[in-house]
Amino acid sequence: MVPIENLQIPRAMDYYKDEDGLDWVVYSDISTYEMSRRRLLPEIGVEATTEVLINSTFHDVEGLAVDWISFNVYWTDDGYETVNLARLPRATLVASDDNYMRKVLVRGNLSHPRAIALDPIEGMMYWTQWQMARSHPGYHGSIEMAWMDGSHRSTLVSSKLKQLLKSPL
Repeated sequence: MVPIENLQIPRAMDYYKDEDGLDWVVYSDISTYEMSRRRLLPEIGVEATTEVLINSTFHDVEGLAVDWISFNVYWTDDGYETVNLARLPRATLVASDDNYMRKVLVRGNLSHPRAIALDPIEGMMYWTQWQMARSHPGYHGSIEMAWMDGSHRSTLVSSKLKQLLKSPL
C-alpha cells in the first residue's frame, strides 16, 4: 500500500478497481480545492503518482462515491450546495481536461449536503443534508435520493434533531 502524503484537510474518499484490475483511491483535500486519485498497489519498481482529477471547480467536498460500473465519481459540495458528477479517466488515458465530463446533477433546495452513496446496479444515489433552522433551535436532517442522472429526486427520511451541545459523545 502506498501512503498519500501532504494532505492538509482531507474530507472525503472512496476506492475502486478499474477495468484493468488496478486499485485506486479517490480523495478530496479542501485546503487545495483538489480531487485526486492514486494507485494503491503499484508494480514493483514503478513509482506511485498522484493524479489531480479536478481542481478549483468545487468549494467544499463533503462526500464522494465512485460508480465502479461506469467509472464516474459523484460528490456533494457544501459550499455550492450541489451534487455533482465527473467521469474518471481510464487507466490507459493520459489525464487531461478532454478526458473528464463534469456536471451538476442536483442544485436548489439543498443545504449542507454531506455523505453520498451509490447503488449503480439500481441506478440510484443517496445523500444526506443538514439545515440549521432559524425559527426553531436544532438541526433538520434528511436523506434524499435520485436517479444517478439527478432526475426523480425525492426525500427518503426527514427529521428534526436537537443539538447535543451539552452531552459529550
